[in-house]
Amino acid sequence: MAVVVICRFLVRAERTDEFAELLELHWPLLKRHDLVTDFEPIRLRRDEDDGPVFVEIFEWKDADASSAAHERPEVAAIWARMGELVEDRGDQRKWEFPHYTRLG
Repeated sequence: MAVVVICRFLVRAERTDEFAELLELHWPLLKRHDLVTDFEPIRLRRDEDDGPVFVEIFEWKDADASSAAHERPEVAAIWARMGELVEDRGDQRKWEFPHYTRLG
């Protein structure tokens, strides 16, 4: 069964263009590794007072896919690059990845 993930990133204001470019590469990379469904990702941006927030929503192929992604060097590399472009803000973590199951 597919698992929906809502990725939230608190992006450094001066790095938004670079982050947006990486985000465009993210899902296609996961797809090449057969880790996600054909559900096209939803990508969003919101500019808040303390900085930009990016969101990406997509479906992992199954409950094991996110763990399997950590074993792919190419995926780990893009995640490391993303990690350099985000920041903690107050009590908010720089990124979050809650997983959900679809109803119905």
